[in-house]
Amino acid sequence: MDANEREFLDGLVQETVGAAYEVANTLGAGFLESVYRRAMLGELRLRGRAVKTEVGYSVMYKGATVGDFCADLIVEQLQTIED
Repeated sequence: MDANEREFLDGLVQETVGAAYEVANTLGAGFLESVYRRAMLGELRLRGRAVKTEVGYSVMYKGATVGDFCADLIVEQLQTIED
């Protein structure tokens, strides 16, 4: 990973954690996970981040597919910083 990618990821992590704190502090406790997921999606988009939901992946282990995984949220994949 080069310095530009590291800088991008550091900023992305800070922004995502900040969004999570904003959602938690605004909504408080007691809601279903789906409510927090939708709020997080909205908060990240308000902050100008590209977010995808319900993204499926095959899980590989030593060259063999061992299962499938569905990520709730994917925030700005690394392919967006190729320049």
